[in-house]
Amino acid sequence: MFEFLKKIFGITKQVKLPSKRPNKDYLKQLIENLKEVKTNNKVIPFTIQELKPKGFLIKIGGLFGFIPFSHMPWNYQNLLYWHIVAPYLIGHKFFGSVHRLKETQPIHITVDGQKHKFLENDLEIGEAYECIVLLKASYGLFLEVGYDFNWEYGSAIGLAHKSTFFDTEEYENIKQGDIITTYFHGYNADKKPIFGDNIKDIDFLTGKLDKYINTTVEVTVRKLPNNKNEYFVDNVYPATLSVTKSIYPNNKQYIKEVVANFIDNEKITCEVLGISDKRKKIQLKLIDEYKRIK
Repeated sequence: MFEFLKKIFGITKQVKLPSKRPNKDYLKQLIENLKEVKTNNKVIPFTIQELKPKGFLIKIGGLFGFIPFSHMPWNYQNLLYWHIVAPYLIGHKFFGSVHRLKETQPIHITVDGQKHKFLENDLEIGEAYECIVLLKASYGLFLEVGYDFNWEYGSAIGLAHKSTFFDTEEYENIKQGDIITTYFHGYNADKKPIFGDNIKDIDFLTGKLDKYINTTVEVTVRKLPNNKNEYFVDNVYPATLSVTKSIYPNNKQYIKEVVANFIDNEKITCEVLGISDKRKKIQLKLIDEYKRIK
């Protein structure tokens, strides 16, 4: 990570921390160094050492210091999130300025890390990422993606809706604080990352299914207990078969009768009219209908 930080801040060498307890002269020199950093509002590296109730014990300029959660390079909406990610931050270097320095014993150093500069992450649709589960709500998971990048891009919180998990039992076993691997699906209207476990959904988002548009495909019909139908292209991708006047201007009623008489696991031939990325369904039009019921 130091190489990454060196590129941003132009640091030429790492700060070496003393292996033994510093003597008075050396301690005085370390304090003078930090005074100069504070006076000139410089930014220097610090290392996360240990979780405290309201922040982290850190090492900066050869001395122990403290950084409150509110002065970390990013913010969370509650303290619990900091306690969840803390084990994965220990030993990591960030950059900050000296916010407060008390020279007399006991020495107290408070650091502000909000001047740390992060590059913007470049999430790719369809790629798998390791995330920390920050919160498990009734409708889905709030995930910390910064873990996957070793915090080089800071924090990025995304949502994985419960419906995007293919294995319901696996979803139920996920706990707050777990590390899970999930797939990036894109951004919502608020430009927040969206994730999910259902790999086939990604094919809708990446444009992979556009090749089906205006082609003829075989579709499998699944009968539901309420006598409604579900449709699947290639026995994998969900689809819709809408019976409207605009699609069947001359024989809408006849097509409704055909659709009503489908049986479970029946194979039908359809034309692909379009792909709904939002609904994640293929839009179909029944063809060859006059040959279907005799």
